[in-house]
Amino acid sequence: MIIGVPREVHPREIRVALIPEHVAKLSRAGAQILVESGTGRSLNIPDEAYRAAGAKIVSDRKSMLENADLSLSIRPPSPEEVLSLRHNAVYISLMDPFREKNLIGSPYDQLFELDVINDDFKRTDVSVVVGANDVVNPAAKNMPGSPIYGMPILNVDHSKAVIVLKRSMNPGFSGIENQLFVQPNTMMVFGDAKKTLAQIAAAVKSEG
Repeated sequence: MIIGVPREVHPREIRVALIPEHVAKLSRAGAQILVESGTGRSLNIPDEAYRAAGAKIVSDRKSMLENADLSLSIRPPSPEEVLSLRHNAVYISLMDPFREKNLIGSPYDQLFELDVINDDFKRTDVSVVVGANDVVNPAAKNMPGSPIYGMPILNVDHSKAVIVLKRSMNPGFSGIENQLFVQPNTMMVFGDAKKTLAQIAAAVKSEG
């Protein structure tokens, strides 16, 4: 896995997403860490400290974001940086959904907190999952000892039927099989999710 750590550019931001100690742990776990030059400057952490911990210091921010599987920062990316992320990449940062609505792909009033929506799944006829993996894996609830056990998830498995749109059966970041994908009430549809959703919508309209 390639993890990118871009330098914080907000003038009042002095925090960093990863310190050298964290870089060393992730490197020992097999991750490749890319750190933008100057990332630790606000905390007087030199590039050399990151390099000694196992990171590769890079100066091309755009290229780093394009190649990273996972990017970590304190402040959210700009809309332009979001567009540069590769398909299936994950960006983890803090975000204010009320002030940064331009970074949310859906109207905010159509988004629900997990604890608000979770009870509705047992009354849902069909749930459509697009790309999600670990966050819908029932193993988080019923497989003690798994890497995600105890993690809050969406109770999609409680729906009467589930349609999962993915490009493959590849596991999520946890690396474990997703129990949802093999449930009797789940239908896996592989391919381009945008095209598939358009085809499903067209079929429903034609039947209606």
